[in-house]
Parts: sequence; structure tokens; C-alpha cells
Amino acid sequence: MYFWKVLNEGFKSKIRNRKISKTIEKNKREIKFPVLSEIRTCGVLVKSDTYSDKLFEKLNEKVVVEKLFFSDKNRDKGDDSNVIFLSDMNFWDLPPKSLINEFVEKPFDILINLAFEKNDAIDYVVASSNSKFKVNTLL
Repeated sequence: MYFWKVLNEGFKSKIRNRKISKTIEKNKREIKFPVLSEIRTCGVLVKSDTYSDKLFEKLNEKVVVEKLFFSDKNRDKGDDSNVIFLSDMNFWDLPPKSLINEFVEKPFDILINLAFEKNDAIDYVVASSNSKFKVNTLL
């Protein structure tokens, strides 16, 4: 039984990584470094257990910041549209497009991944994003 579980996880991981790679290929673009004084919109991806509003207090005065949180918990009855829960993931352990489309279609001036650990779901959102400039920790 354990052998099949390990084999299945390895297979899912391989397919998940291929999906992320294909998404990166599909969204190839010319990288343009942003001029700091011209940044008006910022998207932030973060694990909900490591986030603090203090990170963006000064930035919020001049830049519109939108956050998408990732939680290792299961979704309750509440509708947190800016939180992707573990229970939301599809078979490949990636967030379904219906939950991330609104966020990834926004052309943020800069997108920042603040999850300080490897997370394929967040890497997938970064790869899918239409942001002009992306800062990802491990992609």
C-alpha cells in the first residue's frame, strides 16, 4: 500500500511540475524591470500563517496592493475569495482556474511571492499571472 502511495505522489508531482512548466512557456514575455516611482499596483502571494499587515503599511499610501493567501487548512462555510485553502486544490494539488482567474488576469506592475518555502500551488499562480514583473522565491 505504501509503495502505491509513494508512486502516485511521484507521478502527481511530475505531472504538476509539467503543468507549471507549460504555463511558464505559454506566458513568456519580455522582462522589463519596473521603475520604482512608477509602480501603482502590486499583487502579493503569501501563506496565511506568515503574513503581517505591517509589511505593507507604508506601501499602501502610494500603491494598490492586492493579496492572495494560501492556507494549509480546509475551507469553512465562509467565503474568503482571497484565500486558497488546501481543500480547494484539484487532483494535481493545484488551485482550480475558477479560484485564481480574477487575480492572475490583473496586469499588476509587480507580483511578489512572499511564501518562503517551496509551494507548487503558488508557483502555478505566479506562472499564470499577467503581471508585468514577477518576483518569485523558488521558480
